[in-house]
Amino acid sequence: MGKIAMCVCTYNHPETVEDVLEHCIKDYYDCGIDIYYYEGSEESSTEEVVERYRDLGYNNLFFLKCPIPINDRIDMQLLREGLEKEYEYIWLCKDRSYVSRNVLERINHATDLKRDVIFLGAIKRNGGRDGLYEDPVEFYRDWAFLVTSLDATILRVDSMIQDYKPGMYPYVFGVHFTLMFLKLAEKKDKKIEVLYNDVRIINSPYSNSMWQSDAFKVWKDEWVEANDLLPDCYSKYKETVIKSLTGLPWILGGYARLIELHNAGLLVPETLDKVRVNWERVSDIPFDEVESIAYGRFDVGRELEMLPVSNVEILELMKKITKALRKGTMGMEYVPIDQIRKLTCDAIGYGPFRGKPEEIMFRRSIDDLCNIVCKHELNSEELANILQTITLFLYASLR
Repeated sequence: MGKIAMCVCTYNHPETVEDVLEHCIKDYYDCGIDIYYYEGSEESSTEEVVERYRDLGYNNLFFLKCPIPINDRIDMQLLREGLEKEYEYIWLCKDRSYVSRNVLERINHATDLKRDVIFLGAIKRNGGRDGLYEDPVEFYRDWAFLVTSLDATILRVDSMIQDYKPGMYPYVFGVHFTLMFLKLAEKKDKKIEVLYNDVRIINSPYSNSMWQSDAFKVWKDEWVEANDLLPDCYSKYKETVIKSLTGLPWILGGYARLIELHNAGLLVPETLDKVRVNWERVSDIPFDEVESIAYGRFDVGRELEMLPVSNVEILELMKKITKALRKGTMGMEYVPIDQIRKLTCDAIGYGPFRGKPEEIMFRRSIDDLCNIVCKHELNSEELANILQTITLFLYASLR
C-alpha cells in the first residue's frame, strides 16, 4: 500500500507542470509521494512532460487523460479511480502548487501518527495554531477560510473518504469543503494535524487562479451557501468565517478591488441586484458606496491615496478620470483636485528634473491649472480638458 497519492487536475498546462516538476519532483520522489495528473483536455503536451520525467527515473509520476469537467475528475480522485494501488491518504492539489522538502517530511510524520486530516496552514488568520485539533468546530473557526484552497488538505482514506459517492456531499464551492466539515461533524473524535510553522505553498508563475472573473459568484454566492449548508454545530462562527475571507481587501473588502471589478464590467448597474444579495455578510463596505462604484462614481480620492508615486500608475489614473468625465460616468464633484495637485507635483519632484528649473516650471503650470478649477465654474468637458493638460505636463516632466 502506498502512503500518499497527490491527485492533480490539470487542463493543458504543460509549462506549469514542467515548472512544478523541475522544482520539486526529486523531493516528492524521495519522500515516497506519488503524483497523478488528471488531464481534462484532449491535448498531449502535458503527458509528454510527465513521460519525460518518468524516463529520468521518477516512476512516482502517473498520467490519466480524462476529458471531462473538473468536478467529475475530482469525483474520480475521491473514488480513487485510476490509481495504481491503494493509498492511505489522498491529497487533492492544483497543478501550479508544490511544497518544500521540509514540509513533505512533516506531512509524512503526520501520516505516521494516523491523523484523519493533515492541513497545511500556509496563511495564518483568526488565531489559528500549529498542532493537533480534536474539536472540528475549533478547526472550522480557525482554518475554514483556508480550506477553500484545494491543495491545503490531505485526507485519510479509511476515515474520511472510504464511503464517498458522487452527490453524497453538496458540490458547492468544491466538494472538498463541504465533505471536510460534514464528515468531521459526523464523529467528533477525528484528529486534525495543522502544520503551520514554516509552511508555505509555492505557486508556479506560469498559471494563475481562474476565479477572478467570477468573483461575485464564487465569493458572495457559493462561499456563503457552502457555509450555510454546514450543520448547526458550526453556526456560532459561520458569519465570522464568511467575512474573515471575503472581507479581505483583495477579494471583496477593498475599494480598489471593487473598482477593478467595475472596470472589468463585473460591477455595473445591471449587476447591482445580484450583488446586493448577502452583501452585508461578505463585506463591510456600505452598499451605497458599492452602488456608486457600479455607476462609475467612485471616490477617486480614495484611489489616489492608495497609489504609490509611480509614473505609470499616476498617468493611467489621470487618463481614467479624464475619460470618465467625458463619458459622464463620473460627476465633477468626485474629482479631488487638491489631491491631484499634490500627487502630480510630488511625482514631478521624483522625476528627472528634480532640483532643476524645469521642475519649478512644471509645478507652477500644474498649480495654475488646478487654481483655475478651484476658482471658476466649469462644465465636465472643460474640467476634462484641464485634467488632460495636467496629464500632458506630467508626462512631459517624467519622460
